[in-house]
Order: sequence, then structure tokens, then C-alpha cells
Amino acid sequence: MMQTHKKHLILLLAMMLVVLLSACSTVGGSSQTAQQVLQNSLNAMKQLKSTHVEMKLASTINYGTSSSTSTSSTQKPLTINVTASGDEVLPDKATLHISLG
Repeated sequence: MMQTHKKHLILLLAMMLVVLLSACSTVGGSSQTAQQVLQNSLNAMKQLKSTHVEMKLASTINYGTSSSTSTSSTQKPLTINVTASGDEVLPDKATLHISLG
């Protein structure tokens, strides 16, 4: 199951890179369709032997009670920060360090 998540993460990162690069390209600079660009990116990703991942995530949720009939609320914000750093070397080596704060 972990291998599936790694493959999805790598594919997601590749697609983000393609979108970023296509957004920065000049108008009329490429005759490829979006599907061709994605296919070429996928083919290039299959050639990778290793990858490095850095991730930062911050999410704030409100918890507590809230009444629709009262103006007072006991909701409190909770912010969760997640950072991750990892490497993968194909076919069978991977490390991922996750920090919650």
C-alpha cells in the first residue's frame, strides 16, 4: 500500500511541475497539447531513479460547541502544522520524516 502512495505522490509532483512549466512558457512556444505534455512528463518520470520530497502544510480547524440560537460560542481554533522530508531510491529504498506541530 505504501508503494501506491509513493507512486501517486510522484505523479502529483510531476503534474504540478508540468503545470508550472506550462504556465511559464511563452504563448505559441509549444505545439504540444496538454495531453501530450502530460504523457511526455509521465514517460520521463518512469525514468527516474530517485526522488526527494519536501512538504509543508498548515491547517486550522475550529472545534468546540456552537449554538445557532445563541450569540455566544465556545469554538476555539486549532492549527496543525505538518512538515515532511524524504527520499526514495528505486526499487526498494525510501525514508520519510514527518513532524507534527
